[in-house]
Amino acid sequence: MLIVLKPDITREAEQAIQGQLRRAGMNVYATTSSGRRALAAIGGDDLDPDTIAAMAGVEAVRRIAVPFKLASRQFQDEDTTIRVGGVEIGGRDIVLMAGPCAVESEQQVMETAEAVSAAGARILRGGAFKPRTSPYAFQG
Repeated sequence: MLIVLKPDITREAEQAIQGQLRRAGMNVYATTSSGRRALAAIGGDDLDPDTIAAMAGVEAVRRIAVPFKLASRQFQDEDTTIRVGGVEIGGRDIVLMAGPCAVESEQQVMETAEAVSAAGARILRGGAFKPRTSPYAFQG
């Protein structure tokens, strides 16, 4: 469930809410929802939303009824973005990442870097650790 907190909630009231959710066996994550502080409570025994809504500092309680709750728009309004060097992944631009399945030599990586850059890729990736079926042969 998503618990939207009142703007003037005290730290003690927020900790009391988190404590009750954790005692019910839930994992609690702090986030923002529509520009407001919120708590997402996942797993465990779902408490009655009316019980949580009656707690001091709670503005609203909403169920998160989709799989992959932490990645859902019900949990967070904003896109998740990360920066790798000067490249933003998850933003408005499509980022092409390419490279060899398995790194075999420095020469191979350098040649691949030139080729993927010329093709428009902005990030070079390469498999440097490849657990395989047999540790004694390259082929899995």
